[in-house]
Amino acid sequence: SALGDLETALSSCDQALTSFSADEVPELIGKLLIVTINLRAVILIRNNRPLEALAAFDDAVKRFGAAPTPRLAGNIAGSICGMALILESVGMAISEFDFTILLTCVAERNDLTPHTIGAMIGFAARSGAARTLKLVQESLAAEMLAPLVAALQLELGQKPKVAREVHEVAQDIRRRLAEFRDKPLLDVPTVN
Repeated sequence: SALGDLETALSSCDQALTSFSADEVPELIGKLLIVTINLRAVILIRNNRPLEALAAFDDAVKRFGAAPTPRLAGNIAGSICGMALILESVGMAISEFDFTILLTCVAERNDLTPHTIGAMIGFAARSGAARTLKLVQESLAAEMLAPLVAALQLELGQKPKVAREVHEVAQDIRRRLAEFRDKPLLDVPTVN
């Protein structure tokens, strides 16, 4: 049955996860554990269990996000983006802790994905332009995030001196910020 397959898949993930603690695993096994956690979260999402999926993504970030290496950064960013997608569905955004880890992951990988930008926009919409701008400018990812920086500066009434293309992307980001801010916050039950 489908429910039996789900429980078997989740049980397999749980067995892999309880075999190691984050402190005792080599980097390659850590990467496999993050992938397993993220797979578990996706299985939960697909089976309409988003709060459990959110907890799984959060587990990956707590276990491995403190000092993301280039090898682990993409998977940690994936966990944070997974959390952001779930939270966005109820009008919420990732925490400042998760946002700063995401900035570190972006800098480590020198890579941006649409989901990463979406998570950052959600954070900025809920946490404010000034706080987000400060965090971005203090990060090693600031240069890569020039359109976001410009958008936040525009939100604060500043006039950033950037290329026309960067300004156009910044205007698009501002539209997305406004859309996110307009989303209502929904009541969310807690995970037991």
